Amino acid sequence: MKLNDWSDQSNITTSASLKFDNIPLVSPNGDVMIEKLSFEIQPGMNLMISGPNGCGKSSLFRIIAQLWPVTGGKLAKPAFDKIFYIPQRPYLPNGTLRDQLIYPHSVEQMKEYGVTDE
Repeated sequence: MKLNDWSDQSNITTSASLKFDNIPLVSPNGDVMIEKLSFEIQPGMNLMISGPNGCGKSSLFRIIAQLWPVTGGKLAKPAFDKIFYIPQRPYLPNGTLRDQLIYPHSVEQMKEYGVTDE
């Protein structure tokens, strides 16, 4: 079972385009960077995202990659095998290999969902 199989995906759909519809950028510890973000990127479009440190650029991609949960609004995105991006820096949370694989969930949450190391 993969992380995405046991996380709430009720506000995530598969689409040819990438669309954020009133999605807040909220870190797993509850820091709100942007209250509501809406945009759409159609296939073939180019986009450059820039801004000062701490404005939410990396957080945006963590939400797209489903490393961070979508806490509101709706996210439409291509399937994992149809989208690719290279982050500025590789992102891995501190901890064990298990912690890496279940992020942003805790070991306790993993066990509550019935997920095992096997």
